Amino acid sequence: ANDPQTILVPNSKDPGVSSSDVPEADLDIEWSGAIAKNASIIYVYTYDVMQSAQYAIDQNLAAVVTSSYGSCESETPRSDVQIFRSWAQQGNAQGITWFSASGDSGGADCDDSQNPGLSVDVPASIPEVTGIGGTRFVEGTGQYWSTANDSNSSSVLSYIPETTWNDSVADGSPSASGGGASVYFGKPSWQTGPGVPSDNARHVPDLAFNASADHDGYLVYTGGSVQVYGGTSVPAPSFAGIAALLNQYLVSSGSASTPGLGNMNPKLYSLAQSTSNVFHDITTGNNIVTIACPARSRTCTATPVGYSAGTGYDQATGLGSLDAYNLFSQWNGGNSITPKAVAITLLTNVNAIATSGVM
Repeated sequence: ANDPQTILVPNSKDPGVSSSDVPEADLDIEWSGAIAKNASIIYVYTYDVMQSAQYAIDQNLAAVVTSSYGSCESETPRSDVQIFRSWAQQGNAQGITWFSASGDSGGADCDDSQNPGLSVDVPASIPEVTGIGGTRFVEGTGQYWSTANDSNSSSVLSYIPETTWNDSVADGSPSASGGGASVYFGKPSWQTGPGVPSDNARHVPDLAFNASADHDGYLVYTGGSVQVYGGTSVPAPSFAGIAALLNQYLVSSGSASTPGLGNMNPKLYSLAQSTSNVFHDITTGNNIVTIACPARSRTCTATPVGYSAGTGYDQATGLGSLDAYNLFSQWNGGNSITPKAVAITLLTNVNAIATSGVM
């Protein structure tokens, strides 16, 4: 509904136009704006996506920040990851909620022969960031879609059952919900509940939404035509839109004076243990993938790695997907929803620190 405001980080290098990255920018802007239809969207860009994140947080541009690019945690210097965390902590202190895609290479986020084993994506693995994974709709023989759109342009009839997103076999390469245990961060005190591994590691993802491009993919207008996309790049901005609406709801209901939830993770994990209708628990499927070894490799072993979904939390789909209405009602007691303008900040997708593991 609103054209995005674009901000080039002052005194930074203008990246120009990268044709391979334009679809990422379009899907971030279009799907966050499709969920929060009247939101004010700010697109912060420069040559480095993390520099954009820092600027958005330093300038306190909006209550919601979303980014779809990341890098394999075990191949990102610990010093860099700690800097990223300091930005996330600053943002949380200012009331900013940061969402990030959990990666598209299943349990092996590095997706290379250097590190073909288990790994996760950063910044999704940062405890002060909410990592968003992927599911896939499973209609089976059920009737979940109407033959025509209704007056609100909706065609879905009810909640559609979900399984873990893993199209790796069909795609011929890793295409699955990123998730697993961080090698840098210990388990936050709030990450508890059924299914959470009893170790001392931060686990991702936190939530998951439909991410399959092969089955009920997302329509994105880019390059002059409508294309179909998937990957965890799309659920991340989609949930950013939900968070913007939640901010709007809390302000309009009098539960908050200004938008700004900060780190949503503690509340999400608490709700998972105290409610029965907020989360759709994904109990089937897995994010197991196999990283192919290069020709003539002597040290690489092509071994399947990843995790299976199960009851409660799991390292493939986190707490599961959400019933947004019930989330709003349970967050502060079920007051009615009243529209109110809320801002979202979208980070540039151009030339991130690395693109491994994220679509």
